[in-house]
Amino acid sequence: VRCSAKGLFDFFIISAHAPYKNCKQSASEYWTFFSSKINQVCTTGIPRLCLVDANVQMFNFDKWKDCCDSGILQSKAPANFHSFANACEECAIRPSNCSDNNLLSGRIGTFIPNRGTKQIGLDYIMHSIDLHVKSKSITQYSEVGIHDSPCDHIPIGAKIIFPIKQHCVFSK
Repeated sequence: VRCSAKGLFDFFIISAHAPYKNCKQSASEYWTFFSSKINQVCTTGIPRLCLVDANVQMFNFDKWKDCCDSGILQSKAPANFHSFANACEECAIRPSNCSDNNLLSGRIGTFIPNRGTKQIGLDYIMHSIDLHVKSKSITQYSEVGIHDSPCDHIPIGAKIIFPIKQHCVFSK
């Protein structure tokens, strides 16, 4: 969806949900389709904000070393992670909720799997480089409703800093 107010701001907001483990559609097919559609619909040069249930945890990815330093799994990344990361790079978006600088209180989980109560990160706040996340603003939102039962997503949020058009004049 393109969000625009003449002379004030202009950006795309994207919501996505990747296939889960036993889904009929492959992650590779999904992420290829995702990047194709985003690049077809979202005009180059206009900021992009993407909220995505990627259904994959964060692993090492060389191109994200400058923006991912928290909650990174050190084991070998599965194929669905590579599909996710490559699609995001093709769309010029990067994750923000795996950076200590952005997290209010260290690594945050976004999902409780059915095999326990340990929270893992499957959901991401992604954005183009022309948007910024306010330092220490990403957190879980318990007032929206965190449920401690398996197979439940945990709402997260962030304060995003959008560029405004340079020719704007604000009066008091």
